[in-house]
Amino acid sequence: MSTENSLKGRLGRPARRVSRGVGGVLSRRDGQTVFVGTVLGSLLLYSVAVGDLAQSVTPGSVGISVVDQPFSRLFESMGPFQYEPIVLLELGVVDYLFAPLNAAIGLGLAVLVGLNLAVAYGAWRPPAACGLPQSGGAEGATTAREATFPEWHDRLSAHL
Repeated sequence: MSTENSLKGRLGRPARRVSRGVGGVLSRRDGQTVFVGTVLGSLLLYSVAVGDLAQSVTPGSVGISVVDQPFSRLFESMGPFQYEPIVLLELGVVDYLFAPLNAAIGLGLAVLVGLNLAVAYGAWRPPAACGLPQSGGAEGATTAREATFPEWHDRLSAHL
């Protein structure tokens, strides 16, 4: 069996291309800014959506409270993909219920959204040194799709 037909060969090249593309975008300051801003914003929105970050119950108070037996409560589920908070941070105008597993899920999703937006920004705004036209973003997205899924491109080309 040739390397081309093996699963490793079919997944290896696109994975390397994606890795190079992400690395290229994150090596630029504007790509890093988009990534970090998106991660922070997404994590903030996720925390509000799951109810871990909310308006303060007692405005103006600042403090920290830890539950009894935090390690035993760490994996207690409150619902699908929601876990018991073990720390209450009162930050004056907002209260943050820290649940490590909720924070890890939120951070994982935020990193994926941040990478997606940073790569989309990098494709939309190519470096001037490359000599690409401003419409290179749409062309870049099409090229990325073709590079990742070459058999789809071949099938679509045969029908057009």
